[in-house]
Amino acid sequence: MDFINLLLLLIPGLLILLVSFFNLPLRRLWKRDSFKFLVIGSISVIGGGFIFDPKLGMPRDWDLFSFIALPISILLYHSLISNSKKLPGMGTIILLSVSLGFLSLIPRAVVQADEDASVALFNDYIRLDKIKNRTSRVLLVKFYNDKKLIQLASKTFVEWKDDFPEENILKEGIAKLSERKIDEAYNLVNRALSLNPAYGDAYGILGMCMVEYNKQEAAIEPLEICVALNPSNSVALNTLGLVYTYLKKYDMAEKYLLKAVSIDTLGFKIYYNIYKFYKLTGRNKNLFHFLKKSSEKKDAPLHVLQELLNYYLINKQYSQAASFINSNLVIKYDSLYISKLVDSYPDLKSALIK
Repeated sequence: MDFINLLLLLIPGLLILLVSFFNLPLRRLWKRDSFKFLVIGSISVIGGGFIFDPKLGMPRDWDLFSFIALPISILLYHSLISNSKKLPGMGTIILLSVSLGFLSLIPRAVVQADEDASVALFNDYIRLDKIKNRTSRVLLVKFYNDKKLIQLASKTFVEWKDDFPEENILKEGIAKLSERKIDEAYNLVNRALSLNPAYGDAYGILGMCMVEYNKQEAAIEPLEICVALNPSNSVALNTLGLVYTYLKKYDMAEKYLLKAVSIDTLGFKIYYNIYKFYKLTGRNKNLFHFLKKSSEKKDAPLHVLQELLNYYLINKQYSQAASFINSNLVIKYDSLYISKLVDSYPDLKSALIK
């Protein structure tokens, strides 16, 4: 029934077109290769629509499903236009169908032009599919804030969080995990999952609890569920990479670490972890690239900066080492540390003077 509704939305004149289509000499049309191609294409695309599950929530799911109307529209219009001489009034039927398509856009345009109607429609979408639209209300909160409707923004935010108590529970679990209160974190995460078994982030934190319990094998399943539900969760991808590294399953470790670094390019940690992985396994001679990338991040700690500096010195790249020292004030003004380096690498002194 949902598919029929979708097709009627996408092709408002569908019923009129179908009645006319079935009055055509279909057996004779079947002898044409173009007709066979369009029929097979239409059936295949409709079949694919039953398999395809974008998981975004209404109305975005339906926008993505709109592809199924394309081959059907081409099939119907092509068949009717190419046989218009054989059926009286075919031009009127096609014109009526096209006109219905344009007329169906008018209510949508009116709703988009009226703020109250747009907000009401938006809230209907949220009500119809709360789970998949769990993050959509951030747009409504932003809309109210932009309009200086602070009370409505606050009310919407509170309603949002009340609808999903598992978010606050998980937030508390993450805080307990950071305090290394693993048992409390584990219980809170499981409580969040009991409320929402499809909560991807909760599976990620559950996997991290398993890692803290030193149960790396047990951590894999919840982390992979997290990644399946949210393929862009770089923290879960990174943790999976570290778990597989610990288990010496290096192919899997490299796969997840590279995925993580392709998604998260902001923090130092993921770059540094893949650098350590390549240093451990010797799989990539260009591991220096990841260490340098890690050191360039604003949150890079001192030990990462020192490791890059040591890399320059060990490889006798004294000018690069001097330039790196001068560009990093934390290292430059640590006179005791610089003095030790100069004692160990006398050529560094002349590079610093230059």
